[in-house]
Amino acid sequence: MNGFSRYARTVFRIRSLGVRYFLSEAYKCQEAWSQRLNSPVIKKINIDEMYRDLDQTFNTKGKASAIDVDLFSCSVTDESYADELEDIIHRFRLSPSTSDMLQSTPHVVIRSLIDMGKFEPLMRILNDRLNYGIFPDYYCSNLLMDLMLKQGQYRDAARVATFQMLQEDWNHPVTACFCLYACHMYLNHKENELWEPEPMDEPVEEVKVRVKYIRNPYFDDHFDLRDTNHLIGKTFVIMSRGLPENDPIRKSYELIGWALYEKWDKAKRFLEKLKSSKEDGHILMEVVSMIEKAFSGDVKSESKDQVQALLDMIKSLPKDKLREEQILLSGMEERLKQAISQQEKKDITSQIELYSNWDKERVQLLKEQIELYERQMRLKKVEEKKKELAEKEEVLFFFDKKDELEMMIEKNEEIKRSQKVEEKKKKKETDENYVPPEI
Repeated sequence: MNGFSRYARTVFRIRSLGVRYFLSEAYKCQEAWSQRLNSPVIKKINIDEMYRDLDQTFNTKGKASAIDVDLFSCSVTDESYADELEDIIHRFRLSPSTSDMLQSTPHVVIRSLIDMGKFEPLMRILNDRLNYGIFPDYYCSNLLMDLMLKQGQYRDAARVATFQMLQEDWNHPVTACFCLYACHMYLNHKENELWEPEPMDEPVEEVKVRVKYIRNPYFDDHFDLRDTNHLIGKTFVIMSRGLPENDPIRKSYELIGWALYEKWDKAKRFLEKLKSSKEDGHILMEVVSMIEKAFSGDVKSESKDQVQALLDMIKSLPKDKLREEQILLSGMEERLKQAISQQEKKDITSQIELYSNWDKERVQLLKEQIELYERQMRLKKVEEKKKELAEKEEVLFFFDKKDELEMMIEKNEEIKRSQKVEEKKKKKETDENYVPPEI
């Protein structure tokens, strides 16, 4: 398997074990994705030269064009250029041109890093939205979660789910189901994978920094979330909206979400609404065991009291509102498979069309950029020619305009003299009207 990327080796290993993806091979649209490399524009790119040009442009101008960054991203296929790709994306994000980023660029960056098997830098880039500005679309989220779930990387699959939650977008049925399934799988294997790596026990030197003012602490309860349970809980709450309203799986995940998120008032209101509702709808008894497991470790005494009160309230629900079935994960898996069977063909068609449109857009934008550059060069040459002609005219007609120049000089001197006289008069008037203060 010489020459295989890490991603290709992983795929080979998984297939050899007989493990099946949720998504089919066709969903990857590999042929349409690889077609970008056949574009005449990308074929002409020398990646080393383009990186040097972009590096020089950022160093001299502090910015680069969005189409150049997109073309560089498209041309990166070798994992040895992964660091250069990350560097260009980071510098582009910090430049004034970041608002011009093409729709295709985040997708290209994510998909290229997947193909190269660079999952660690990819997760770091996705998690640092401020410095990279890479947000996964539905299609990339689905590919990532599908691959990570089958590799047993439940933590990273759940991380991708939280990225989708932060965008508050649950409208794609496959993505919503993947997010719920990934978070549930992570909770089942939470003890094997830490959400954040343990800090190194190294002595920390105290550094004092003088600041102009101290900001008041502010917590937005969304992008500032760091606690694992809170992130997973809010993902359950938001992404469960992608399921039908009376679906017991949706209701169960929503209640688990409010508990993990530690929004006890909202969890209790949810149960009160469920209990008083005359419509069909119930939650599964499995909710109790999941909440107990999530808060089984070292928990604050206040939280323990709230958890116990919530569990007592759940157990007091009537039988038609609380069912004994233990089908939460298997039920979610069935809904995921059903969503994929209904949506897969639509996604494949729209993605192939999107790749084609992006190729056309790149050609058009590059053409416009070249035309703009040529126009600027022509204008520059015209300005240089005008300056040259003006200098020649001044030399050729110097003696013809000598009298005129002398008159202009005399006129300027006369104006200066009159200004000085006016200043003296004003000063004199001011001095005559001066009244000394009484002592």
